[in-house]
Amino acid sequence: MLVSMLAAALVSLAGPAATAVAAPGRLAAGTAPSYLTAVAAPSYLTAVQRIAVGPEPDGTPVTLDTTIYAPAGAGGSTARHPAVLLAHGLGGSKADLEDAAVLLVGEGFVVLTYSARGFGASSGRVHLDDPAFEVADAQRLVDTLAARPDVQLDGPKDPRVAVVGGSYGGALALMLAATDPRIDADVASITWHDLADALFPQSASASSADSSSGATPGPFKQLWGARFFAGALGGSPSGSPSPGDGASPSTNPSATPAAGAAARAAASGAALCGRYDPTVCRLMVTAMERGTPDQALLDLLRRHSPAPLLGRLTAPTLLVQGQTDTLFGLDQADATARALTAAGTTVAVRWTDGGHDAPSTTADADEQATVDWLRHFLVDSPGRRGAARPGPAFSYTLPLPRGASTTPLATSDRYPGLTASGTTLPISGAGGQVVTPLAASPRR
Repeated sequence: MLVSMLAAALVSLAGPAATAVAAPGRLAAGTAPSYLTAVAAPSYLTAVQRIAVGPEPDGTPVTLDTTIYAPAGAGGSTARHPAVLLAHGLGGSKADLEDAAVLLVGEGFVVLTYSARGFGASSGRVHLDDPAFEVADAQRLVDTLAARPDVQLDGPKDPRVAVVGGSYGGALALMLAATDPRIDADVASITWHDLADALFPQSASASSADSSSGATPGPFKQLWGARFFAGALGGSPSGSPSPGDGASPSTNPSATPAAGAAARAAASGAALCGRYDPTVCRLMVTAMERGTPDQALLDLLRRHSPAPLLGRLTAPTLLVQGQTDTLFGLDQADATARALTAAGTTVAVRWTDGGHDAPSTTADADEQATVDWLRHFLVDSPGRRGAARPGPAFSYTLPLPRGASTTPLATSDRYPGLTASGTTLPISGAGGQVVTPLAASPRR
């Protein structure tokens, strides 16, 4: 399912020849839902390309491993199609996006999937959705789409394009849409608004998911922090340490004991950090050791978040957030929806019964909502601020009925979270020590 698929995440013109592929049989003949009736069993072309993007801070070149899916015949005809850029979750790669790409190319979109820098077969290091690296990389991919003869253009070097992503890719989708005015629509699922607040939640003195409020950071979600590192421990794309990693201690017999100790320390640090940027790694490791972040980490996490950029986002945005999610809760999507509404941007919010902690039972409906959003804003009635939505402003799941396998959905023509006010409840009694705060793993 499209949302579930995504949550799990210089073009060489002389690259390998495109390959014609018959789409797998997702649906029996004659049973395609309304949004797939145009092409029930499509064929498509794929082309694998390595695309050069900006270098690492030390000047090391970086290329991204990409696959472009195009409707059959698109490359050799004058027909142009809107495009979709798909972004995967942390620790994933473009392989996670294949099913979603096949679904969307069947809808008539040109689809570009890629492994973000530091993941899969792409080179480089993980900077954690840094505007100067991962977001800039995505802008380069939009340039790639604009240069294709089968992609519809709204102007010179301006493709008709949407970006869709989940979790790590969801934040990327929001940040790209906010920083590149060529993005015409975006869908962001189970992702963060402010990564500092999401990892160090503080509900006692803050009223929104925004670390800029000045509140004292809350307890670190250390379990999720550990999983962040696990997602980048794959080493270099070839499986061996990258040049400059410092992963191999000196074997020079004439090396001094101090030099050997330094080399072993470097090797230990490289093994822990995997493909993470050293600065990101050092700050996160310090927070995990202490249980609290320093200001440098909070500032970095906030810069690597949609929160400070949303005032510039004009593309219609669909936010899909999980009700079963201890990593990025509903408060994160709520804060994003508030910011976009304040900016006058068309937004819809969809709550599912899944998330990072459990799969959604409404994946089929979530998939259709995503496809409908893309088709509406890229094909049927392209528009930006103030554009009409193709569906309800707010959808949410109800309790699962006994014996049912799919949670019923309720809808509303407005998102009540935008105007709802909180209620303060007094707490009385003697003080005590909190052993296990909700959604956190304190050291003591």
